[in-house]
Amino acid sequence: MCYSALLSAEQGLSDNWHEYYGITNKRRSALTSAASNRDSFFNRKSETALTLFFLGRLHRWRQNGSIFGELRPRIGNKWNRDFFDAVQKGPLHDLADTPLCSRIARLLDREPACVQDAILLFEFQADGNAEFHRGHAFDSPSFLNINQQWGQFDAVVLLPGIKQFVFFEGKLTSDISRSTQHYPYVNQLMRGLETGYLLTRTSSVYQDWDFQYVFVCPDVCYTYYTTYYAHLLRNLQNQLESYRGLLRNYYTQNLNMHRFDSYFEDFKRTVPSRVTVWNWKDLACEAQADEFSFEKYWAALGPFGGRTHDLIAATRERMKYAGVDVPPAALQ
Repeated sequence: MCYSALLSAEQGLSDNWHEYYGITNKRRSALTSAASNRDSFFNRKSETALTLFFLGRLHRWRQNGSIFGELRPRIGNKWNRDFFDAVQKGPLHDLADTPLCSRIARLLDREPACVQDAILLFEFQADGNAEFHRGHAFDSPSFLNINQQWGQFDAVVLLPGIKQFVFFEGKLTSDISRSTQHYPYVNQLMRGLETGYLLTRTSSVYQDWDFQYVFVCPDVCYTYYTTYYAHLLRNLQNQLESYRGLLRNYYTQNLNMHRFDSYFEDFKRTVPSRVTVWNWKDLACEAQADEFSFEKYWAALGPFGGRTHDLIAATRERMKYAGVDVPPAALQ
């Protein structure tokens, strides 16, 4: 009951709802933990809470119970290879339109029916995930020869029918990481773009898929260049050319020359058309158009008892950071 209220899942959620969204037991427990936990809904700056809330609500939390039959993306804390084997064969459930599906259809310039098999997963690691790769090795998420995790996303939508990934990165008050362990000049954005591109181009079981990268952030941060990611995203073509020079001239000893020579020019041409920026305020407006209201949400938080006031206060503050207007009636 608490998770249903917390996530605005009006139809209710099963006890193992998180496994249908790729969420670990630890992350599920963190959602209702103390405010000091960065993943908690009681944390006013939690990007996890904001991303889960809006993407899940816009997909109407429809991946619950028996929608995949006996299949679940995760079983406990482990990804389920049988699930990803099934994904490769096509749609896993009956088609259904949701606000998230409609928005993705517009993004991809597709008919709505083409994306209504959407599967939403959170805390998704695209490399170093043997189950996702159906037992095959995928050791090429970068143009560098690396021996570490590289491509982690806040969420992904799988579209088996049209063989498409939509990767999500959500930011609230934080900026992207400007450096990477062992590679201090490689930033988080480039890691994600490399992974999405090479996953769908090189010798991967998904080489016949395509990808889109959606960056979700407060509108003010992007519009007024107040963050590093705003500068990168607004000048992406130049940044890709700079990245080419960084790889070729600075990281020469770590560069996979075959991968670089074979794919980088196409990477540079392809990636700008695969990147889109959304803002939280627009997602909130779509949720409200789908019958969500803050008044109803506050009223549903009763199961949290004495913690309800703190939860509402944290949510209000989080929405303020996100640039989402909370109606005056909800603030009384």
